Amino acid sequence: MKLLQQNIDKEYIDNLKRNYPFSFDSGNIQEGIFEVKSKYAGEIRFGPPYFNISVLSRENEIWTGRNSVYGGELFFHNILSERYKKLVLVKWLSKRDPNDQTIVLIDLENGRETEIFERQRYWWAGHFHSFDGIYYKKNNIKDILCRDFESRTDFLLFERINEKISNPINWSISSIENTIIVFSKAIKDNVILYNIRKKEVLETLTMPFELSNNGRIYTYLDKNSKRLLIQLNDYDLSSDNRIINKRDEYEIIEIIE
Repeated sequence: MKLLQQNIDKEYIDNLKRNYPFSFDSGNIQEGIFEVKSKYAGEIRFGPPYFNISVLSRENEIWTGRNSVYGGELFFHNILSERYKKLVLVKWLSKRDPNDQTIVLIDLENGRETEIFERQRYWWAGHFHSFDGIYYKKNNIKDILCRDFESRTDFLLFERINEKISNPINWSISSIENTIIVFSKAIKDNVILYNIRKKEVLETLTMPFELSNNGRIYTYLDKNSKRLLIQLNDYDLSSDNRIINKRDEYEIIEIIE
């Protein structure tokens, strides 16, 4: 198995990023035969918006949340898995209190919605795609929480990453079974294909990130192939704290089995 850096194709980048709407009202999410559709339903003052959600399969509605509302923060991430026929959503149980939420799992084969956590404040959730598990964040815990449905275990993502990889700065879901992609601050071998379930480093790649302390790494997985688009976002601050020299760079890596 190898990680290979690929040439940049602007048209490919633009098409892939369209599958990652930055807010749910900027576009629906589609993966394979499934399409997740949204309708803006309101927002809490000084808080995120919420939406009514439904799912289509081959243009036929197979599930709807009806009048229930689901939080907009979740829609930055990988909430839909065609491979496992599941949809992960943060459900708002109150339109006034953003701390009255739960995470629900929608089975797209039978349309059943299952509430899987107690009421609390949740955000930044999604499906791992490479195995049947979800990740999410909640109040008062800095790490990313994870639930593996196959092994019926819970774990902390960066706690598990840190067992084998030093100075991780970000991560991405992956198309290779049981893996994620991890990015580290190391000069060499700083892109790592990591078997998160077995805690094994499978392959590494060296890429010249050269990010400042303001820099961020964003990723977009092409689930139809084994390619990962990496966006490097960085900027400088002027003496009066204005953002200057803002820059975006893109890299594409491909996993060859």
